[in-house]
Amino acid sequence: MALILKKSTIIYCLALVWVFIDILGGVFREYLGFPKFTLIVRGVFFLVLLWFCFRQAKLNKSSILILVLSCFLVSLSSVHLAFYDNYDSFLISTKLLLPLLWFSAINRLMDLELISYSLLKNVVMVGAAALLANQFLYFFDIGFSNYGVEKEALLGGTGFIFAGNEVGVTLIALFSLYLYFFSGKLLFFLGGITAFFAASIALMSKTAIFGVFLVLFIYFIFKMKRVYAYIVILVCFPFALFFSSFIASFLGPSISRWSYFYNEYGVIYFLGGVKRWKAIEAWFVDISSDPVKLLLGEGWTGLPENNFFDLVQGFGLLGFSIYLFYMVYVLINFRINSPDSRYFFCVIILIFVISFFAGHVVQSALFSLYFGLIANLYVRSSRQDVKLNNDFKCSGA
Repeated sequence: MALILKKSTIIYCLALVWVFIDILGGVFREYLGFPKFTLIVRGVFFLVLLWFCFRQAKLNKSSILILVLSCFLVSLSSVHLAFYDNYDSFLISTKLLLPLLWFSAINRLMDLELISYSLLKNVVMVGAAALLANQFLYFFDIGFSNYGVEKEALLGGTGFIFAGNEVGVTLIALFSLYLYFFSGKLLFFLGGITAFFAASIALMSKTAIFGVFLVLFIYFIFKMKRVYAYIVILVCFPFALFFSSFIASFLGPSISRWSYFYNEYGVIYFLGGVKRWKAIEAWFVDISSDPVKLLLGEGWTGLPENNFFDLVQGFGLLGFSIYLFYMVYVLINFRINSPDSRYFFCVIILIFVISFFAGHVVQSALFSLYFGLIANLYVRSSRQDVKLNNDFKCSGA
């Protein structure tokens, strides 16, 4: 039992520092010229999670599934290496497995009653604080730009996390978890809403801005008590009106950019991005001359920056089945048992929709932990009509 407790402590500590890995990686990249810090640390953490899942889960459904997917992805990656001289598929394979590893690890800790509501709340609180603080660096002109490479062309900021899309989708996932865990305290609740909206504006990503808004809308519908919702609206509406001119002027460059792409290329290119759709068009031309690539892929490039086409281009229709598996798993486990289940179901569907138009979602290491947590809360709330509280340790569902 002592060994199990030590293992659970390791996993809990990994979850607490998860966001800091990417932030430190950006610092190492920017100031020390060492861009592989995040890659190395994530690799070690991946092996720790893999070890925990196999040692602790033994031969249950999760461990068997992880083993099958691992063998499948390694086999495909070996084909890509042999025929297309592509090494990147091996790296992306580990990232594709991370959401499942985190889901399995958290689920196991819940089954063994080794993690409580308060500990999960700590994970969300620390992750949210780290990501928000990182995003607020933009207001001090510190960190990487989301659009543009020159300092003078800085448009939106990602702090010291290099990938803007990963920041955006992680911001949305953490916001949904923050609303769930901190809804009981009005000041924390309102402060969190303000902070997450400010962070999405700092990112200047339409995905992040609209995603945060939609998560709040979903929460209003399924989770918030009517009286509580009225209080939030009464407080936030005058606040939004007061700062509307400031927000509009702040977002002016982004709005002009979005308007240009919408007027020039239409709604599809506006939603997906011009560069992405041009890469997708080039991929269609490529597979028309070599249909085998459609089945097996040609190795990871990430050029489309769209999860659907990235997976099909990199791993073929066989690899894309991983994406379908996640979607089917959500649908078959859906039960309308509680407001929690409806809330998390809608959040997961929103994330899937976002992943179709954006990139760096399915293969985002930063996002994987919080998706694993959302999936656990969703599955458990679907199977039993319970509300976790500070004294309740999750029993197996």
